[in-house]
Amino acid sequence: MGVFETGTVSDFEAWVSLRDAQDLLGWDDAVSIFVVPAGGSVKPGDELPGGLSAVERGASGRNLTREWRPLFDLLGSIAGSLGIWSALALSATLGRLTWLRRRDLGVMRVVGYEPAALAIHVCAQGLAVAALATLLAFAGASAIGAASPLQTSGVQVRMVIEARTVAFVLACALGIGLAGSVVPAVWLARMPLSGLVRAEWA
Repeated sequence: MGVFETGTVSDFEAWVSLRDAQDLLGWDDAVSIFVVPAGGSVKPGDELPGGLSAVERGASGRNLTREWRPLFDLLGSIAGSLGIWSALALSATLGRLTWLRRRDLGVMRVVGYEPAALAIHVCAQGLAVAALATLLAFAGASAIGAASPLQTSGVQVRMVIEARTVAFVLACALGIGLAGSVVPAVWLARMPLSGLVRAEWA
């Protein structure tokens, strides 16, 4: 316990354990310091000594989120653009590989494979690439978040992987994999057998 004369909100402080301070107001771990003024209760907007002002519970977090919203929106736009370009790059890569292996795929058609089966084969490769990229992204994001947590204004931001976040990322990976596979898969399914197995002479 201590008594101070600083002319700020810290005057006449009583130091207790953090757990006791949290239990006193019943806000679990949402409080680390509170003020009991001599002249009555403090209302939102009241000015406190030292240039401080009282706000509603949770207002600081909402203000911080609102200030960071443009950054979050920018990162979301970047992620969306990367997803679109990833799908286009995957489509071009699978299309090129399908073209280079078209005779092998034509032989598979000759021995009895249906066009739909070969199209599924191409889609499976696209989904496998998207799944591997997603795993690497999760590992990289986890490593970066653990190595350099963001801390500003007394608030530390840490990456927390929630079930809905995992579901959203998996849905995006599925969309990228299918979007990158559908063009070469459809091309392969509609390509006539003669066009797959014919020889090209210089």
